Amino acid sequence: MNEINYEKLSDQEAKDYFNKNYNISYYDENLPTPSNELLFMHYILSAIIYAVAMLFILFNPFYVNKFANYDITEIVLTLYLGYLLIAPIFLFTFKSKTVYASHSIEIINYILKLIKRQGLKKNANSAEFIQWLTPTYKQKQSLILYFIKFFFGPQLLLWSFQHYQQIIGQWNKLIYANQILKGHRLDIFSLINYRQIIFILFVQIMYFIDCFTYTIGYCTELTIFRNRIRTVESSAIGLLFCLACYPPFSSATASIINWEHNDNVFNIINNPTSIINWICYFIAAFLIFIYVAASVALFTKASNLTNRGTVSIFPYNIIRHPAYATKISLWWLASIIILKNLLLNGKYVETAFYILGAITWTFIYYMRAITEERHLLLDPDYRAYTKKVKYKFIPFVW
Repeated sequence: MNEINYEKLSDQEAKDYFNKNYNISYYDENLPTPSNELLFMHYILSAIIYAVAMLFILFNPFYVNKFANYDITEIVLTLYLGYLLIAPIFLFTFKSKTVYASHSIEIINYILKLIKRQGLKKNANSAEFIQWLTPTYKQKQSLILYFIKFFFGPQLLLWSFQHYQQIIGQWNKLIYANQILKGHRLDIFSLINYRQIIFILFVQIMYFIDCFTYTIGYCTELTIFRNRIRTVESSAIGLLFCLACYPPFSSATASIINWEHNDNVFNIINNPTSIINWICYFIAAFLIFIYVAASVALFTKASNLTNRGTVSIFPYNIIRHPAYATKISLWWLASIIILKNLLLNGKYVETAFYILGAITWTFIYYMRAITEERHLLLDPDYRAYTKKVKYKFIPFVW
């Protein structure tokens, strides 16, 4: 699809062009109320696609091993049964015109074309075969969209459970620490122990909010939530840099480019009571808070590799990529301890490789931001947003 110079168009012309050529959730408001046949087709085809995805998730060794210690299998089945029971009520009651932009119908139409070999010449050469095999723009977007939902959704649900269990564990530690201190005077070492327990509890609560918010984003796409997907990242480089940061692909990335850090300990100075350590903990807590605030600001729009509409409330009214900026800053702060120990032990080669790994991972996240922004700039609303919020990563600097 050819690029368009939005600067030559009026705001309304730019929006119209984007909606008609890129926005996969767009439909003509003048279309009639969808027929029961179309509603039923959307419902059945969606149910089939979700069933196939559910079976893949429940029997894939990658997910089976991760879900082994949790009740996620039951939750996945419950969510699917909930869809089967609740979706037709909403579909046939409200008869939303969004079914005219059904991703499920697009995918099934593409699969049927392949099965029936529709449009394939008998003596097609390789170029003609590839052209026939290539899905339409909306079909390609829908295929990648469902891959993103089914790849990230279960993992975010799992991480939500893991952080929830960590919260329970830390809360029990806090109760136990209180019981130990009953009738005793609070000394500096008890205070330091409290600091570690409370800080980890804070971190787990924040990350639970983050993961649960994204789980909601991946599991929903409703007009009432204002999170209909407009476009999906489909470039190879955009998908590559994002997927490289998540399991199972992140294991391969880390095996080549290792960067270890501990986000729970910030005792930069050996003396745990040092004011420098206290400052580092406060900085880390602030960075984590901003990181999670970015997820909460997105709320139902939260998901990777998709455009669900532009958000411009805090912290997105300060910089355009607050999550990437704070996450990388936190990791560099956590790396100071490791770098310090490497240098003190004279491990200069290891130090050089560690710094190289840190720079490489920083570059990966930088490229995630750049490719994400390139994708979002297709949307005139995001273009307008970039004119209001000029800084990508550092306020008033960059």
